[in-house]
Amino acid sequence: MSTHKKPRGAMIDARQVASFAELARRRVVAGPSLVNESTVATRERVVKWCAADFAPALRVAQVTAQHRLDTAIQLFDDFPAVWKALAAGVITTPKARIFLEMLEKLPADLAAEVIDATLPDAGDRTPGQLRKAIQRAIIAIDPQAAQDRHEEAKRQRRVQSSPRMTRWRGCGLI
Repeated sequence: MSTHKKPRGAMIDARQVASFAELARRRVVAGPSLVNESTVATRERVVKWCAADFAPALRVAQVTAQHRLDTAIQLFDDFPAVWKALAAGVITTPKARIFLEMLEKLPADLAAEVIDATLPDAGDRTPGQLRKAIQRAIIAIDPQAAQDRHEEAKRQRRVQSSPRMTRWRGCGLI
């Protein structure tokens, strides 16, 4: 793990993440975990309720509170090792979000392997280096799945043209 000074802000963010997840969990009657034991609709409703409660206290827009709450629940329930590193001050909140963004669509076992491979050095890497390390780990751990995702992305790409109000025409590769 990282040997540099632990950022106090990351530890405070981790406590806020844990608090958000716990408060949201208390709003769910069905069970202790929003992700594992409730329906998606129930989770969305609870996140909206809690965001409405948190936003004024945090002095942020409701959609910002909702995004923070989604991140908190996902970190706390789906990626506990990443949350623990955040709580210990080993990684910062932006680095925790990189893990979420890159691993949320992967199967849980593959995500766990990637975390095990990349988390120990995450504190010493810049966000860009961390993103590349995670991508390399994903490919190294399951090259066939990486190839399948690449082929699917190739099938989905397209060129799109749209009229503009000016004389120029917009064209983009998607």
